Amino acid sequence: MRKLMLMIVFGGIIVITSCSKKSDYMCACDAVYSIDGSVFNTESSSYTYTDQKEEDAEELCSGNEYSNSTSFGGNSTSDVKTCTLTES
Repeated sequence: MRKLMLMIVFGGIIVITSCSKKSDYMCACDAVYSIDGSVFNTESSSYTYTDQKEEDAEELCSGNEYSNSTSFGGNSTSDVKTCTLTES
C-alpha cells in the first residue's frame, strides 16, 4: 500500500497524517471450468478501475473471484475464477 506520510511539528507535538494515493488499476481475470479434472472451457476478462485507492481497487477486483465445485453421478466439476490487480 502506497502512502504519503506527512509529519508536521508544532511546538513539540508531532502530528502524523496519512494520504492514500489514487490511481488507475486494471483487474485481469481468468476462469477455468473443468469436468473430472479435464479443462472444458476457459474465459478471460478484464476490468478497469479509475481514480481509486489501491485498497478499494483490490476489494473490487477480488469481488470478481469465485470457486465452485460439485460432484454428481460419479462426475465432478470445478469452476474457478482468479484475478490479478495491476496499476495502469
